[in-house]
Amino acid sequence: MDGTTRSGLNMYCGKWRDGENELKKTQLKNMVKCMQQDCVQSMEEIRCDYLTPTSGGTDKATLCYTNPGQLFCKQNPTSVDCKNVATWVPVVNVPFRGSFKDQKQKSKKVTNEMDFSCVCAKKCSYWSTQNSLRCADGWEMVGNPLDSPFQRENLKQSKCDRGVTHDSGKAEECACVCGSVFDNKWTFA
Repeated sequence: MDGTTRSGLNMYCGKWRDGENELKKTQLKNMVKCMQQDCVQSMEEIRCDYLTPTSGGTDKATLCYTNPGQLFCKQNPTSVDCKNVATWVPVVNVPFRGSFKDQKQKSKKVTNEMDFSCVCAKKCSYWSTQNSLRCADGWEMVGNPLDSPFQRENLKQSKCDRGVTHDSGKAEECACVCGSVFDNKWTFA
């Protein structure tokens, strides 16, 4: 199993993994959709019990394997290609792997200011026009929402339960956001 190729990953995770020369905006767009796909997979029967190992260096992201990878890792749990996790959580403090323009900007800033993290709300979708979440019963926030748009205080408070509206049709969805508290730029899926 080769966790460094698009094979074995959800589509947008593969795009993120293979897009190290993309602009930051494209990296965030691919990662937020990747986290959304991994989040949904974590609620399915196949789940997301095994992740790709980190390769060190600038690659801090561990991503879900798709069904064949999950089955391989279940049969070969001691493989170096398989990282067993108790509960799936979105990526945290992942450095941008930006274009030349982004790299020039990076050299002017403290490194961790270029990191991004993601937060997801399981069994929810994001209602952008209302700045609120629409969630089914049993919804849960995964990752640290502190200072992100999904922090309850940052959602529109006039909606039902502090920015969350009940919607039973969202039971198989995930709303995710990725970005950085340093520049307060966030991308939603």
